[in-house]
Amino acid sequence: MRGQHYDNKQDAQSLRRIRIPAARGEIIDRNGVVLANNRPSYDIAMYLDQIGRVSKKTNVVQIAQANLGALNAALGTTITLSSNYVQAHYAERRPLPLPLLRDLQPEMVAAFVEKANTIPGTDLIVMPVRQYPQGTLASHLLGYVNKASDNDDDEIERFYYYQPDSVGRQGVEKACDEYLRGSPGGRTILVNPGGTVAKDLGEKDAEQGGRVTLTSTRVYKESWKMPSRA
Repeated sequence: MRGQHYDNKQDAQSLRRIRIPAARGEIIDRNGVVLANNRPSYDIAMYLDQIGRVSKKTNVVQIAQANLGALNAALGTTITLSSNYVQAHYAERRPLPLPLLRDLQPEMVAAFVEKANTIPGTDLIVMPVRQYPQGTLASHLLGYVNKASDNDDDEIERFYYYQPDSVGRQGVEKACDEYLRGSPGGRTILVNPGGTVAKDLGEKDAEQGGRVTLTSTRVYKESWKMPSRA
């Protein structure tokens, strides 16, 4: 009698939306020299809802540790996860990826890709990382960024996998944050009852943030000139 209702409910459970954060825009000086841009970071994460069947006899910590052991054996790493950390993530942040390794070197990326099908629930994620090509030059002016901590709960609920944006905390990064931030994208996938991707239903590309060009350095030097001593 309520077949359509349960069909719709099943479809909703099988469709998963992945939030794709946008890369921040560049900061350049008046001569076009790049002062801030992005580079790719290749990270490995574990999805606790895809690691295997959890039951009264086999809990999520046991399965996660077993899969982590397989990952360590494949890559020659020594990653450890505390039981409390795994349980807290499973209870409170299950839809979100559990980070294991960040910023992998190319040879480790290749090793993971070769062995990935033998390590359930793990995936390779490419994330934009802020970098400053000129080193510490004008670091007091440019400021810095970190991950947003004030995400909209309603937005998190709309995505099965949520990856936050980077936001400016000081300097130009903060003052021009609304211009440097882009628009996040998204990807919708269809998964089977075991949590494996069955079909890719489409993707909306994230839009990179705008470029900010600084004005003459003379303006900054004059505005920050130390007062003369009496």
